[in-house]
Amino acid sequence: MPEYLTIALLSAPFSTLTYEVPAHLAATGFPPGLRVLVPLGRSIRAGVVMGTDDSPPQGVETRPLVWPLEHAPLFDAAYLDMIVNLAARQLLSPGRVLGQVLPAGLRQSGTGFSAPREGRILRVTPRALFEMSGDEAGFWAEAWTAGSMVAGGAGHSGRTADRVLRLLVDPPWPVRPGAKARHALLDFLLERGQVPVGVVAGHFGRDMGPVIR
Repeated sequence: MPEYLTIALLSAPFSTLTYEVPAHLAATGFPPGLRVLVPLGRSIRAGVVMGTDDSPPQGVETRPLVWPLEHAPLFDAAYLDMIVNLAARQLLSPGRVLGQVLPAGLRQSGTGFSAPREGRILRVTPRALFEMSGDEAGFWAEAWTAGSMVAGGAGHSGRTADRVLRLLVDPPWPVRPGAKARHALLDFLLERGQVPVGVVAGHFGRDMGPVIR
């Protein structure tokens, strides 16, 4: 029997919907606070796991979620409780509140994924992951569990594959006007969302090393 999750969408219509965990991701944990990709109509959206359900709402046919966006929850229980309480006071959905307070990069669903396989780096889109089944879906699920699959469109061996950068606050940032490299990095992350360090280093070159550290 599949596991069911209640997920708050981070973009319009900002609903809280029920999705099922696909069979190939059954061994993956989906704790509250984790960002995930889910289908909505013909599109794929980013959402946040709010909780679990024993069964879907009566009369509702659920769809499987696409993929987790991180291994550990971005938000803890206290933060989610605050969001739920704030949403109730303002007569809004939790997704609407999250969509207002999170940086654009954390609300995006257009990220790619990559993982090494037989000496090559394979890349895959969220749409392709959603449409996969069988052995191919199993390969990516195993790569995710092993930590060799990363979000952000690039995969590299070594420590940089395990480290990612992401924004936690929207602009304006408390950065000196003359700190051009730091401003460039912040703008890059605002546009791209969560990005592996290796991708950042490849985009900016060695000069960004001191800024990243």
